Amino acid sequence: MNKQAGVGGAAANGAPPSELAARDAEVARWPHSADAHFNRGNALRRLGHHSEALASYDTALRLAPRDEQALNNRGVVLRELGRTTEALASFEQALACRPDYPAALNNRGLALQALGRNEDALAAFAHALTLQTDYTEALGNRAALLADLDRPEEALACYERALALRPDDIVNLVNRGNVLQALKRHAEALQSYGRALALDPDDAQAHWNEALTRLALGDYRRGWAKYEWRWRNPALGMDARLSDRPQWTGEPDIEGKTVLLHAEQGYGDALQFIRYAPRVAALGARVIVACAPQLRALFEGVEGVVQAFAPEVDPVPAFDLHIPLMSLPLAFGTMPETIPGSAPYLPPDAAGTQAWQARLAPYQGRRIGLAWSGNPKFGRARTKACPVALMARLAAVPGCVFVSLQKGDAAAEGIQLRDAGANVLDYTDELADFKATAALVGALDLVISVDTAVAHLAGALGKPVWILLPYAADWRWLVDRDDSPWYPSARLFRQPQRGAWNAVIAKAEAELARWTDAAAGAVS
Repeated sequence: MNKQAGVGGAAANGAPPSELAARDAEVARWPHSADAHFNRGNALRRLGHHSEALASYDTALRLAPRDEQALNNRGVVLRELGRTTEALASFEQALACRPDYPAALNNRGLALQALGRNEDALAAFAHALTLQTDYTEALGNRAALLADLDRPEEALACYERALALRPDDIVNLVNRGNVLQALKRHAEALQSYGRALALDPDDAQAHWNEALTRLALGDYRRGWAKYEWRWRNPALGMDARLSDRPQWTGEPDIEGKTVLLHAEQGYGDALQFIRYAPRVAALGARVIVACAPQLRALFEGVEGVVQAFAPEVDPVPAFDLHIPLMSLPLAFGTMPETIPGSAPYLPPDAAGTQAWQARLAPYQGRRIGLAWSGNPKFGRARTKACPVALMARLAAVPGCVFVSLQKGDAAAEGIQLRDAGANVLDYTDELADFKATAALVGALDLVISVDTAVAHLAGALGKPVWILLPYAADWRWLVDRDDSPWYPSARLFRQPQRGAWNAVIAKAEAELARWTDAAAGAVS
């Protein structure tokens, strides 16, 4: 019997049940054939039955321990089962049997990447390409990792090479567009998405990434409509408990209806788009909001909201219609000049802010909040984070007292500011949720933050906020502006070149010194 071809690193494509039946029959007829068990493993993997596929590959390897294809395919299913360290060992066993095996090198690269060994992964992809120069999968994988490492020029070169070999590769066309976005070559990015959509008009990733580009360019008419394609992404699926009623799209009339607004994606997204709640209420709806527990207390005070709840801990109340918060701009036909909710649109906590003002009163100078890193779980978090050592330059500006607003794992980096001699107060252990943080922000004169939830919170409270942005900033900050129609109190400081945080901090440092001097002069 012939052995089926070994698999690379691509996802399972599916297999008809009849194929599995045929492979079962082969195993029954030749139970001691390694090839029969190997072929059955391939059929099971294509059906998504990874644990059973692993058992078949293990049986094949007991019969033929040095079968490099079985070792490679075994590694693939181990990786798909989340057993990455074991997968890496299996790929390395395959390469010990056959050092010039491009598929095993490519898969080894994927396993190394999953384990955070990025340079080793790049070397594995490169080695595979020296053996098979037209290996488009390895080119795409190498390009994707280079893009993740914020090396878009190198990534683009890999995508161009892969697309020269296979011009109709939709995944590489979409990813090429993403890299062009990162290089701020927006027109070319749109062309790349357009090529992908000409091949498959229903490709959700192409539509969604086109939406991000159009929104960045201020093309809200087409951008919001395209943004709805995000729900075709399995990673962003709606909670069934929040979407088992019809979705409101701006119609029909909602007078007297209970409309559920549900937060999505990150805290910053929810803070930015909760501004629409009063507009929904103004149409006569009873508005309830589903959000993270950390936002619940804050959102309960938003104008027009009768109830905020956290689905992960609270029961879901009855509702008639639902709409995700980030679909509200489409429902209301929002254009850059018609963005609603002039700040502040979040409720002030007068008592909480007064308490913070009293606690900060002994410290002389302008009170500046600092945040230097966002949630690492979200895409491009690495490019948005500013090295805390550079933030120490801001914290050294005289005439100011600085207050850390940094939460999460990066909060521990605040010790570097204090070690540098900066006067930085840290009360973050007391900030259990965003309502508590909002009270502290209310007692400050200015917030300086990277693109993270704290920046949105300050802007939504109408607090002066300086937002430090990477070269290719998120779509919501538009292109090459130093102000934001979303937050009138915001000022944007952008990298002039990719990774140029030094230039951003130098400009903010000079502006902070001028601002502090002007404030001191006004007081005197």
